[in-house]
Amino acid sequence: MNKKAFTLIELLVVIAIIAILAAILFPVFAQAKVAAKRTQYLSQAKQSGTAIIIYMSDYDDLFPLGTVPDLTSAVQPAYRNAANYTATPANWCNLSAQPTLQAESAVMWVNATEPYRKNYDMLNPGNDKRQFSSGTLAGCYATAARVGTPKGSNMTYNGFLQGLSQTNIVAVSSLTMIWPGMGTYTYEGFTATSPRLNCPLAGVTCTFNGGGRPQGATTGSAYNMAFEVDGPSYHAFGQGSVHVMADTSAKLVNYGRGNNSAGNARLIAQQPWQFLNERGQVPSVPGAFIRGWIAGPTFYPASFVPDNPFNGSTTP
Repeated sequence: MNKKAFTLIELLVVIAIIAILAAILFPVFAQAKVAAKRTQYLSQAKQSGTAIIIYMSDYDDLFPLGTVPDLTSAVQPAYRNAANYTATPANWCNLSAQPTLQAESAVMWVNATEPYRKNYDMLNPGNDKRQFSSGTLAGCYATAARVGTPKGSNMTYNGFLQGLSQTNIVAVSSLTMIWPGMGTYTYEGFTATSPRLNCPLAGVTCTFNGGGRPQGATTGSAYNMAFEVDGPSYHAFGQGSVHVMADTSAKLVNYGRGNNSAGNARLIAQQPWQFLNERGQVPSVPGAFIRGWIAGPTFYPASFVPDNPFNGSTTP
């Protein structure tokens, strides 16, 4: 065999070795990239949670508002129980169909805590941006209404906390304060509260009621959650995503295929959805079932209940 043949064989061997190394290292590089993004997201999420706690120190140690107020009502306080989203920032949309949008959005959690966070983008780490295609808020995307720069967030706020202090929380290091309630979706210019309290009575301050519906209401749903069936994935990092607890600790919560555990174990887990598909989506079948916490005549998503001890107990 001549020298040229040996050179060709050596070249093929080198190429084969490079291919083997690439096959080994590419998954490692991909995992390292995900780990770096997760670390950044954990840091940003924790800072956002810390901003809420600093805000509280200036506002009688109370958590910010989660249910949109209705400033058009003659009797105050009043709330918009059909509103899940808040303009972010408050002044980017001048909507003639809802002239109080800016004022109502300004007092909501995401805008009220911005002076302490100083960066809306910390709540939106490059996720899938969407726009509303129908409804009143879709009008904000018209040129005439767009008077500022829209932001938005896939992180949502546990609205059950509004008006409470940390002393009202049984397990402060286990209860979610903010989480990726919109999965990987971000609606341009808007941020959701999910879950939020439904507060039907004007003139009555609305806070979480561990014995029943908010405000002592006798009928109607106690809460609402914003989500889309067969929509965003909740598997941002592996099979989970980042939650910030009420003590500002941030951690990766595993979602997997949902919280299918039986019995009291459902009250321990911080994963709200009972069913997720292999892509991390809330499936249309069997639907958006949650693990519930019984409170008198109603129930709440157990993973967001302020008086849940997260120890398997069925009662506060």
